[in-house]
Parts: sequence; C-alpha cells; structure tokens
Amino acid sequence: MPDEWIPLGRSIGRTHKYVRAWGDQQLEPLDATVTDWILLHHVDAADAPGLSQSEAARFSDMGGPAMVRHIDRLEEAGIVVRTRDERDRRITRVTLTDRGRTRLVEIAAVMDDCDRQLRKQISAAEATVLQDACERLFRFAHTQIHTQPPSQEDET
Repeated sequence: MPDEWIPLGRSIGRTHKYVRAWGDQQLEPLDATVTDWILLHHVDAADAPGLSQSEAARFSDMGGPAMVRHIDRLEEAGIVVRTRDERDRRITRVTLTDRGRTRLVEIAAVMDDCDRQLRKQISAAEATVLQDACERLFRFAHTQIHTQPPSQEDET
C-alpha cells in the first residue's frame, strides 16, 4: 500500500465531520445547526398530519431522548408544534408554524450558500461523479444495515 493510501470510509467520515462542523459554524449567527436544517426540511416535506417524532429521529444523528429535547427547544421557540395523532394517540406529530417556515427559509439560504461554496471547489463533472458515487455508497451501506432498500425519506 502506498503511504498516501487512506481508507475510503475514513475519507468520507472526516469530510462529513468537517463539512457538518463548517455548516454549523455558518449557521451560528442564526443560532441554528445543520440538525435544525435537516429536521425542519423533513417536517416541512411531510404529508399531513405531520412528521412523527420517531421519523424525525430517523433523519437526524440523534437518538429518541436527544430528539425530544431538540423538538422541545424548537417548540418553545414557536418554530414547530406537536400534536397527538388522531388515529394513534401514542404517536406525536410535528409540524411547522408560520415562524418555522420563515426560519426554514433563513436556514436554507445559508445552506444553499454552503453548497455553492463546496461546489466551487470541484468541477461540475466532478460534482456529478461525486453525487453519484455518494448515492451508490449510501445505498450499499444502507442495505448492509437494513434489509429493505432506502426510501426517499432516508435519502436526505
């Protein structure tokens, strides 16, 4: 093995770590995080009656208790509202408020700028190849962990 050889998983992992930390840094002036962006995006995209808290946890890097605390914070800020599912009272649904939709637009603008800055570091052809490669690696890893292929919700 050449001295420069680095395992692919390590390259992906450290890139993810630093890109996410950079995204959090860019969102700091808004008192927001990449996790906020991911969560609010999925809450906004969910069909009625809203995203369940367990679905929200699946889209984030947080376990159930941490997700509940995160949603507590967003609810206290008036960004989301929680309601009991009418068909199954064990399920808590999360939806955006008007303030939450405004917040999502603000956060998404910063994340769009981050995406533009990242894309400036590589050519358009490299971006296409990278996107395709990441998608294939995601699907491979997902199927190694889960028996079913990823759904569209898992992909973002």
